[in-house]
Amino acid sequence: MSRWYFKRVFAAVASALMLAAGATVVTAGPAVAAGGGCIPWDRSGWSIQVCGSNQGRDAYLDFYVNGVNCSLCGLTIYKQIEGNYRTRIDNEPATYGHHGPWEHYLSGSQRVRLIVEPNDSGLSFAGPWVWY
Repeated sequence: MSRWYFKRVFAAVASALMLAAGATVVTAGPAVAAGGGCIPWDRSGWSIQVCGSNQGRDAYLDFYVNGVNCSLCGLTIYKQIEGNYRTRIDNEPATYGHHGPWEHYLSGSQRVRLIVEPNDSGLSFAGPWVWY
């Protein structure tokens, strides 16, 4: 298995342990986010971690569903390049566990992130910006 997979699993486990212990999770700063990170979201019955990492110029965007508001809901997944509108890249069922990754080649000083939206909820969960 690749290095980014182990980084992602470690980040998810560490965040889950911190949340279980009642700790406040702080979003990683830009220097850390360039190499990977996850942002946990807990709103309106949804618990989703949106993540991003890079290996050189390849960005990997994925997310984890830890809690759902409805069993038949779907999720719309967007990729956003900084300074541009987001682009829909997939639709997924709102099932527990890992979704992705989606790969994106980073050109120049481009920054990219993943956005996950439960359908018909009005909610939007954005991940960290990833860049080279």
